[in-house]
Amino acid sequence: MIINKANPKSIALTAARAAMTAFPLPLCPQALTSLLVHSYSAAEGQAPQEREPDGKAAKEIEAVWSWVKGFLG
Repeated sequence: MIINKANPKSIALTAARAAMTAFPLPLCPQALTSLLVHSYSAAEGQAPQEREPDGKAAKEIEAVWSWVKGFLG
């Protein structure tokens, strides 16, 4: 499971992680946070990595993708 659109400054992210432990599914250690670059890049037909290659969203997506690849083997 991947937590998406999380507010990184909110206790809700910690609560969501705790709630997910109730399910016998793997939980990605990296959440995708709610950042404006997601909306701006989508409006332009881009991915956040294209709009801001060194930005926070690009790093989060890379971490999630790395976890998914490792999980799938």
